[in-house]
Amino acid sequence: MAKQNKGRKFFAASATAALVASAIVPVASAAQVNDYNKISGYAKEAVQSLVDAGVIQGDTNGNFNPLNTVTRAQAAEIFTKALELEADGDVNFSDVKKGAWYYNSIAAVVANGIFEGVSANEFAPNKSLTRSEAAKVLVDAFGLEGSESLSQFADASQVKPWAKTALETAVANGIFTGSEENGKLNLKPNAAITRQDFAVVFARTLDLVDTETPVDAAIKAINNTTVEVTFDEEVENVQALDFKIDGLEIKNASVKQSNKKL
Repeated sequence: MAKQNKGRKFFAASATAALVASAIVPVASAAQVNDYNKISGYAKEAVQSLVDAGVIQGDTNGNFNPLNTVTRAQAAEIFTKALELEADGDVNFSDVKKGAWYYNSIAAVVANGIFEGVSANEFAPNKSLTRSEAAKVLVDAFGLEGSESLSQFADASQVKPWAKTALETAVANGIFTGSEENGKLNLKPNAAITRQDFAVVFARTLDLVDTETPVDAAIKAINNTTVEVTFDEEVENVQALDFKIDGLEIKNASVKQSNKKL
């Protein structure tokens, strides 16, 4: 049975998807970072799961640097790896040069509507990502829904208007829970998010949307590496991570227009 992950955000019009599948390959042995013991206890599992998946990695010395902040470029790379995004066209930001390690990742997240520039001409790749910005990109990228009042947080008044809806959704889904200081629960919406905290909220989001909803679909084998899946209802923006076919590992997905069915 073909399954479509619940909670993912889709954009494009639908049609027939050719899902390129291959035999399942063994999972590589768990990766590790040198400073794993410096990661706070609450974040270790999330960090390790993302390291094992190849979504995040250490620096050139093999250190994760858990208390360092996440830059916009680093966040773009994490999204690109986790969602298997591909760059589409060139980047038109003056501060994102071809050849930079983050060029393709930024091109991919911008093309997929996950990130925007800080202005029409700048992306600010080295700028630290704030907790509010992290909430917004996670909610937008995965199409999360729901809302919960932020009144439980002592610093709710510090939430900027553009971030309010995203944070309400992130809190409602348990992505952001706040931290207690001096007997008060704080969200710290405008603080830069650390690498370990970004790993935690990213892993929580992946766990949340990993729930799979079976859908009716007709599956036709095209050859020994390709199957064609036709859904009864229109769906949008097909990616390999959106689907699972029992017994197969989907490596790629392409779309063909066919009567608004996929």
